[in-house]
Amino acid sequence: MIIRRDRWSGFCFGVQKAIEMAEEELAKTGMCYALGSLVHNPAEEQRLSKLGLKTITHAELSLLNPAKVLFRAHGEPPSTYTLLQNNSIKLLDGTCPIVLRLQKKVAQHWELMKKVDGQIAIFGKPGHAETIGLNAQVDYKAIIITELRDTALLDFEKPLTLFSQTTMSEEKYNQLIETIRDNYRANGKADTFFTPVYSICKQVSGRLPKLAQFAKEVDILLFVSGKNSSNGKVLYEHALKNNSRSYQIEHAKELKADWFTACKTIGKSGATSTPSWQLEEVENHLIQMFGLAKPSLDNTF
Repeated sequence: MIIRRDRWSGFCFGVQKAIEMAEEELAKTGMCYALGSLVHNPAEEQRLSKLGLKTITHAELSLLNPAKVLFRAHGEPPSTYTLLQNNSIKLLDGTCPIVLRLQKKVAQHWELMKKVDGQIAIFGKPGHAETIGLNAQVDYKAIIITELRDTALLDFEKPLTLFSQTTMSEEKYNQLIETIRDNYRANGKADTFFTPVYSICKQVSGRLPKLAQFAKEVDILLFVSGKNSSNGKVLYEHALKNNSRSYQIEHAKELKADWFTACKTIGKSGATSTPSWQLEEVENHLIQMFGLAKPSLDNTF
């Protein structure tokens, strides 16, 4: 039995940037506030908490004055920036550059849609921080779509610009686009009535074919990810589709010996919110469980 590592797994650069900003501030002062969960990974959040990171809510933010607060990669509404300015709170902005650019693009399209009595829709999770931040760019008037059935909320007599939360499934987004386009055509509207914007992060969508190939080449795939990670959910579902013996875990202690019956090759992968130390922890646990050799660089791809 051997272990193979998926070298594409681990933090995306947006999450990595926010984590590094937190670690730098904690090293200097021993304490830092983070507005909301810095990363959707309970184990990493616990590690940062032990270093002095304190996660606060928006309600708690309004009570700080003065202070220093870190924004996570998901982005924040304009009102949050205004609150910081009014309360003399120093900002450590860890917002992902891709999310910042997307927020600006949503705001620009909103101005265009208002001129033609149009609509803005966002394919995303209603309570997700990034979706909230995007919706704020249009005065919270965007139509949030999570499933195909939510297209019933759209007015196919009016123009529409569609965006996606950056961590959603590209496959499902493409299905949504085709469904909406078909509805406009069925209503006798020209294709110009509908403008889909491809806003899914390439670090997410680009991993799908690589993960599919990796999953097919191993007997068992262990996918290490926080259960509350949108990116982790998309990637794990894709792995499971390509290898029915795929298991999502948050901790090495969740491993079960009977998973590995008739197994020669174990694959190890993770989400863009999965820290490298957590992947190492699972690997070391496997080595102890089965007396395996630590995988060399030759076993990675």
